[in-house]
Amino acid sequence: MVGHDSVDWSARFSGLGFAPAEIIGRGMEGEVYSLGDGLVGKVWFRRQRAELEPLRAFYTHLSDQRLSFRTPEMLDIHEIAGHTVTVERELRGMPLRDALRSGQVTVEQAQHCMLAILAELRATAAGVSCRALTVIDEDIPVWQGHDTWHSALSALLDRRVERYGEQLATSVDGFDELMKRIRLLIEHLPAAPGTIVHGDLVPANVLVTADGAPAAVLDWGFLTTEADPAFEASVTAAIFDMYGSEHRTLDEELLRRLHDQAGYPMTRLLLYRAVYAVLTSNAYDPTGKDGHYAWCAAMLQREDVVAALYADPTDL
Repeated sequence: MVGHDSVDWSARFSGLGFAPAEIIGRGMEGEVYSLGDGLVGKVWFRRQRAELEPLRAFYTHLSDQRLSFRTPEMLDIHEIAGHTVTVERELRGMPLRDALRSGQVTVEQAQHCMLAILAELRATAAGVSCRALTVIDEDIPVWQGHDTWHSALSALLDRRVERYGEQLATSVDGFDELMKRIRLLIEHLPAAPGTIVHGDLVPANVLVTADGAPAAVLDWGFLTTEADPAFEASVTAAIFDMYGSEHRTLDEELLRRLHDQAGYPMTRLLLYRAVYAVLTSNAYDPTGKDGHYAWCAAMLQREDVVAALYADPTDL
C-alpha cells in the first residue's frame, strides 16, 4: 500500500471538489480531515471498499434507531492513492476525554454520560447489517454461520485462541483452565435481546455538549456487532479509564451502577470482561509487546474476574 504520510491529502480532497482540507483527528483506523460545509473526509489506514460498504449499510440502520445522540453517516466512498477514503457528515462536540482532562466535565458527569449512552443502546434493535460486520482484524463476520449470540461468541473466541492462545498461556497462569471455564459459562448464558453494541466506548469516542451530555458517538466498527447488552456494559466499565491510576476504583463503581440500574448479574459482567481480554489481547500488536496486551493478561488474573469464572453457571 502507498505510504500514508507521503500523500498530500489536502490536494487530493481538492481534486474531489472540496476546499483545502485540514487534519482534525487521528485514530486507530484512520485520519479525519475537515472538508467544510459540515463534511469530513476519513482516510482509512487498512480497510478497503469491500469492508466499508457493510459499515455504510450499518450506519444507515443505526440512524434509523432514533438515538438522542448523533452517529456517523457515510455519504461517498473513494479509492485514492492506495487508500479508501470516505466522505461523511461532521459530528460536532468536544471529545469526552478532552472535557475530562480540562476539568470542564467531572468524572461523575462523564460516568453519567456513558450510562446514558448504554441505556439507549440496550434499547436498540440489531439487524442484518449489524450481523454482517467483521470485528478486530477478523476477515469473516462474527455471526456468519451462527444464529445465537453464545454460538457466534464461542466461535470468535476459538479463532482468537487458535491464533494467540499459546502466547497468552505464557503470560496468564492457568490460562487453559480459565478458557475451559469461560467456554462453560458461555454455554450457560441465558437468552438476551440482540442489541447493537459499539464495543469501544472509550471517552475519546464520545463527543459531548458543554454540560457533558452525549452529542455523538464515533468510531464504530472495532468490536461493533449484535450482542447481549451486558457485554457492552462490561467493556465500557473496563475501558472508561483503562490505564489511569484510578482504573480499578472507577471500573468497580461503573460495574456496581450497571448492576443496580440495568440488573446485569455481576458474574455475567465479569465473564464478559474475561472474554474481552481474550478477544482483544493482540488487537494492536500481534507480538503482544504493547500495553493493551499487558492489560488484558492482567485482567485475566484479576481476583474478582477469576472468581466469577468459577462461579455457578446459574449466577449468570
